[in-house]
Amino acid sequence: MWIKFKEPMTLRMSGTSKHFKIGDFAEIKNTKQALQWIASGRASEFTLDKIFDDDDIGIVSLYPPALPYPLAFQRVETLYPVFARTIVNNANTSFNKSPHNIRNVGRLAFMLTCLQRWDVVVTLQSLKARALEVATPEHEITKAIVGDLRVPFYDGRFFAVRDSAAGKKFCEIFNEEWQRGEKLALLRTVYRSKALVYYLLPN
Repeated sequence: MWIKFKEPMTLRMSGTSKHFKIGDFAEIKNTKQALQWIASGRASEFTLDKIFDDDDIGIVSLYPPALPYPLAFQRVETLYPVFARTIVNNANTSFNKSPHNIRNVGRLAFMLTCLQRWDVVVTLQSLKARALEVATPEHEITKAIVGDLRVPFYDGRFFAVRDSAAGKKFCEIFNEEWQRGEKLALLRTVYRSKALVYYLLPN
């Protein structure tokens, strides 16, 4: 279940320690533990239903069809924030093979909530994989921007962006980098962009 923290906490998640501040959200697999925190006043339950009632959110994609959610959808030729809070689906695949953040309604709603404070929300491709290990001819152009390829990289098939000056610039850079190579395009964009970026761990 998803909770919202009422006090700072540090949790062990996916093999690493993650620090949460007051107001942060997290998906807790141990429902009993989450309910104990809620009962003790350390956290509150994060209700997902109302997120999809907002009329300022929607999905854009280079590919059809729309995702199976009650949200506005627009097919575009170039990725950019059509809506105030835009989910960018850049995965040309069936829904069942899409990135986990698309298929998990809780994580999707959480990304939309993050856009109230952040310009962009991206997800790490893997906790262990590094850009250097990706089989791609993009290494040289990526290293020229990043400086060191021994860094994690992001899943370019899916991210969320706010309709802000920084969010629009982020998409502009991403579209440019996507043409130079798809596997590390989002990593290069994050390094080039001045946007406020929230990083999600893979699930």
